[in-house]
Amino acid sequence: TASSLSAWAAERGAVLPERVIEDMEAGRAAARPQEGEPSYCGKMGKEDGLLDWSRPTEELDARIRAFDLWPLAYGFLGGQRLGILEAEPAQGLPALPQALPGTILGIDAARGILVRTGNGILALKRLQLAGRKALNFREFANGVRNLAGSSIENRGPGLEKR
Repeated sequence: TASSLSAWAAERGAVLPERVIEDMEAGRAAARPQEGEPSYCGKMGKEDGLLDWSRPTEELDARIRAFDLWPLAYGFLGGQRLGILEAEPAQGLPALPQALPGTILGIDAARGILVRTGNGILALKRLQLAGRKALNFREFANGVRNLAGSSIENRGPGLEKR
């Protein structure tokens, strides 16, 4: 996730300046040009977290992990904003019914809430409705009626589909 990567980089990066300064003082450091082509990432906005369920499972999984701190991956369930905090691709499932991307196919007791994607199934593990606390998929499913068969939309009430 973005938060675990940030913590890892901060820990590893904290010791680098000291090592570089020591190498410079000892004459072991040599300047060299940067390799490769530069890349640019534009400024992220809140709307970047909106998931398009027609995309591949692996891409959706990566976006959820990348946006775990901000802007948070989300969709809309029954007109309410639904934050998706943790998920993973669901592999090795028995044949499930074909459905449109974003359709909740059911709940797997070991994996999570199963959602159809553009090329497979994503198991949602932790979710959060707007204004509510984050819940694991079992607690969430216990509090929402008729979950199977409903859809996680990429638009909210009064908003045009993107």
